[in-house]
Amino acid sequence: MAKKIILLLITLLIALFLSMTPALSDRGFIPLYGYAEEKSQNAIIAWNGEKEVLILSTNFEGNAKLLEVIPLPSKPDVKKGDMESFTKIARIVAEKTRSMGPLGKGIRETRVEVIMHEKIGAHDITVVKASDAKEFREWAVKAANLSVDIPEKFIHGIENYIERGYHYFVFDIVEVNGSNSVEPIVYIFETDELYYPLEITSYSQDISSVNIYLLCYGIIDRKAIYRTGLHPIAGFEDYIELGRRDLEEISPELAIMDSAYFMYVIYHGNLSSLRDLSVSKDEVHVPTLYEKLCKWLDGLVLVQLVKFLDRTDVFGGVLISLFTITSVAGAVAASFIPARLMSLRTGRKYWYIVFAPIALILLTVRGWASLFVLAALSILGFAFLVIVIVKAIGRIL
Repeated sequence: MAKKIILLLITLLIALFLSMTPALSDRGFIPLYGYAEEKSQNAIIAWNGEKEVLILSTNFEGNAKLLEVIPLPSKPDVKKGDMESFTKIARIVAEKTRSMGPLGKGIRETRVEVIMHEKIGAHDITVVKASDAKEFREWAVKAANLSVDIPEKFIHGIENYIERGYHYFVFDIVEVNGSNSVEPIVYIFETDELYYPLEITSYSQDISSVNIYLLCYGIIDRKAIYRTGLHPIAGFEDYIELGRRDLEEISPELAIMDSAYFMYVIYHGNLSSLRDLSVSKDEVHVPTLYEKLCKWLDGLVLVQLVKFLDRTDVFGGVLISLFTITSVAGAVAASFIPARLMSLRTGRKYWYIVFAPIALILLTVRGWASLFVLAALSILGFAFLVIVIVKAIGRIL
């Protein structure tokens, strides 16, 4: 378990470091002028089964003005995000495991309707509702007021989204100078599926990285992750549960649930192989209290040692068995000895009940501290067993 914690912490920190350097996005982008390469994209997704909060940040390298297009299943609320959200979620999870220019002017709105236009930090954002891909392209070119060539494959992708019922699109124009991370934007929208648009970038041949932090009311079936081309990294086997206070600390908008399970997925490679991340309620499992208890027990060092017996030789098995037995005996001694002393002093037997929880507490210490505690208990337990055995033999003789 400790090794899993270290690996998860290292993975999260590496992902966080990469997110501060150039890499790829889940969004489709078109250079209006100049050249820029999308090196990485980072997303935090919270979904409670009805509403989704999507925090997106993209890292670019180059000098250009870019138009990004994000298809969404319903009309979104758009807010400014905070880069600290990505730092906070990495820290909190580590603790848990360780413990375009103005748009919409003069454009006909028969098949393309402007829902919102707002300047948010470095982002010039317009939300539109579209029902025809070709008119969508004409609208985009005119709205940008630039002679920009939108790839035909990109338009086919837009058409595919419209046919699938995705009629809301976010236009986001950002200017890139050198290598920098564009401040995050928060999108809040109604959806009966956890959704993340990846196919919009399928026309791109770029090599890039995707880091997605998932927050859901249950554990997502890994098959739903694999079919998109993404790779599940953490949170699918070891339950990592965050409370409302944790969610609010990461970003207030994420607190759409009292608690959420954290999962982490990544991708690195050519974007053309990605498919949209779409998770239905049937693909989310809410762990029962019994399952949580089993997972918690499974993480205890003693339980791991017992499981290891099947994978070791006879000599190793004997050592592990002795260590386990003496550790348990040590925990019993740690509660029995003070209870015995207090009982003799006061003449009352209830001290055995008072000190009984000490054994359970000592045996369920988690993390690195558990190794030192169990080692001390093993020594105490060995001495305790020797004394008990000697006294027993003395009585027999």
